[in-house]
Amino acid sequence: MIRRLLPLTLPVALIGCGNGYAEVFIVEVGTAVEGEPTETIEHNFNNAAPPVDDTTSEWTTTLIEEQSSLLSMAQIFEADGGEEAEVIMYAAGQIFPGLKVDGKQYQFTWTNYENYDETEAHTSGYSYAQTQDAAVTWTFNVDLKENTGTFDLQFDQVRTYAENDLWDATATDISFGQIPAEAYLDSTTEGGFVFNASTTTECSGTPCTISASGTGTASAPITLWPTNVEPGTFDGLQDAEQQAGLGDNGPT
Repeated sequence: MIRRLLPLTLPVALIGCGNGYAEVFIVEVGTAVEGEPTETIEHNFNNAAPPVDDTTSEWTTTLIEEQSSLLSMAQIFEADGGEEAEVIMYAAGQIFPGLKVDGKQYQFTWTNYENYDETEAHTSGYSYAQTQDAAVTWTFNVDLKENTGTFDLQFDQVRTYAENDLWDATATDISFGQIPAEAYLDSTTEGGFVFNASTTTECSGTPCTISASGTGTASAPITLWPTNVEPGTFDGLQDAEQQAGLGDNGPT
């Protein structure tokens, strides 16, 4: 999931630097290194547990990946956003507020998030609820003295589900529950299945619940190459880039 979010085809544009003066750079975004993703599943289903990775396989798979860096145009200038934004970064149509860390070191960060909470309730007393909180945090640390920096990405997601353990299947026209137990849990009984039925008790409490949370991270180095391009001509260059790896030039 993190791999698909990495901006390895992202034109980076940094906006804002000193007394109305703006510098234009070529930015090289190096190969991203992904952190080990984490996942935690909590539930109250009987005779069930989260899947366990099988480490007894006779097969070993080795994958080595290398690709060229992304090259893109960049511009940096100051902003007047007080404590919220002393500088601004523009990237592929996105704006990232930033603050001065020390000297010519800046940090730009922004969190995109989407949350939802949905509940289906029947007059007979049956209900099924699901929520999701998902966020992507982008952080760019840039040193304009050394012309280097880092890009860090963090993805966080929490999904929860809750459903009656027992309910009137005739009234609701639902015999087997909507909670996706089989997607998160394995049966601890040989040959068994994990599901929620209307007439039997599957959970140690009511309602039946599942909570799944996960986090993923990635980081890539940034190198800035100063240019003598006039800031006024940047509008015509901001979409110029050399894509990472084969980009759109690879075989189909």
